[in-house]
Amino acid sequence: MKLLIDANITYRSILQLRELGYEIFSVLEEIPKADDIDILRKAFKNRWVLITHDKDFGELVFKNGMAHSGIILIRSDNESASSMAQMIHNFFSSHLLREIQEHFWVLSESTYRKRK
Repeated sequence: MKLLIDANITYRSILQLRELGYEIFSVLEEIPKADDIDILRKAFKNRWVLITHDKDFGELVFKNGMAHSGIILIRSDNESASSMAQMIHNFFSSHLLREIQEHFWVLSESTYRKRK
């Protein structure tokens, strides 16, 4: 599974996710000057799940009607790389990819919720 990781997720988190076996397309590494619309379009075109801290993606999806292939909005008080990577890994371990790709998710250490 390939994930598109937004520039606001730390590079250390990206490295840890890669160590856990995830294939990552990193905005920070590949397209650091891309705007949110371009990032969302790239994720959708390639059927990648987008992981971000940026609430603006919710506006693009729900207010502007942009298509997506799954978005995970991270809302966490603990932003250590290991905590972030483990939280994402635990989430993916307990959900089917097709379920994730159909929704906009808000994920924290203790809970998650989804919107279609």
